[in-house]
Amino acid sequence: METCEPVAYDTKNNNWKLYNTSGESFLNSQPDESINFFITDVPYGITKDAHDTRLSYEQIKTFCSTLRKKLTSDGGFFTFLNFAALNDWNRGLYSAGFRTIRFGSWIKTNGYVKPCPYPTNALEHFVFTTRKSNRGECILPFYLSGQSQKLKPHETSIVSYRKPVSLM
Repeated sequence: METCEPVAYDTKNNNWKLYNTSGESFLNSQPDESINFFITDVPYGITKDAHDTRLSYEQIKTFCSTLRKKLTSDGGFFTFLNFAALNDWNRGLYSAGFRTIRFGSWIKTNGYVKPCPYPTNALEHFVFTTRKSNRGECILPFYLSGQSQKLKPHETSIVSYRKPVSLM
């Protein structure tokens, strides 16, 4: 198992830590009921790259079961995912005991322009859930964004797959 060390953290209040690692490795390295919020961007399985292999339903189901054990009693989970995986994630989360599951779409105005009727990479989907079964949890089903974010100090240009901070 790889070591999971934070790559960034809130030095003022110690309220959050950011890790750049495999979600599965991270979850397995954490004690039960220790994660307040888990955000990830799972592989879409749309390229031939080795790191972009779509997760099987069994892998999703196992991940969701582990996730539920690791989240605090009011902990939450958010991920971006491919449209083709929506049903598998819904089934996996439900089988792990999550009951408040919300899906949404991020409509990007900065998709790749290719020869097709609409910009490719212009629509991404996301799922949000919490351990608590509060049906009052609200997340907008659609999110529209453009290139309004400023460059970070380490960035030289904005890329079309960049996730908007305001969505997260």
